[in-house]
Amino acid sequence: MEEGEIAAPAEPARRKAATTASLNISKKNATRLKRVSSILRKKHDSLTPEERRILEENSELVEQFYKRRERRAVWQSRKTEQEDSPELLEAKCEQLAQAIHDAEFLVVYTGAGISTAASIPDYRGPNGIWTMLQKGLDIGHHDLSAAEPTLTHMALSALYHQSIVRHVVSQNCDGLHLRSGLPKTAMSEVHGNMYIEVRK
Repeated sequence: MEEGEIAAPAEPARRKAATTASLNISKKNATRLKRVSSILRKKHDSLTPEERRILEENSELVEQFYKRRERRAVWQSRKTEQEDSPELLEAKCEQLAQAIHDAEFLVVYTGAGISTAASIPDYRGPNGIWTMLQKGLDIGHHDLSAAEPTLTHMALSALYHQSIVRHVVSQNCDGLHLRSGLPKTAMSEVHGNMYIEVRK
């Protein structure tokens, strides 16, 4: 190195400086976002001129706030069971019927939701096992052997016997697909079923 030249900082020092700078920017943004969020939670007509100015100067954070709120609302709506309007339900049924009609080799994949109508709880639904446990509530007693195949189980069995559904993959272990008349050869039970015991 020539006399008077300043040595470039070592790579780790550069990285550390960049990280520190980005952390400072993140903290600053987090503080601004918190301030903007608290303003946006107020009634619009009760905002002070200063608060309105802050919102105008931070339009990106305002947009970010509303996007987060929208995502949160979507996530919350997924946790609640909702019924479609008759018109929407009919449109969805037509769309499903067309997809089934157009399929060359139809495989159906089922999970806990198919058995809730048989009084077997799912996991993440409003009264699901994990939901209840997270709330510290008792999950109760559920006798799987008393459950009967649902209309959905029977419909899939009928579609199989008409050679429309070719195979069913199930995560359930309640045995309701078998009891609906679906043969073992037409099924792949990912977690087995409660009627089979394997000794090691």
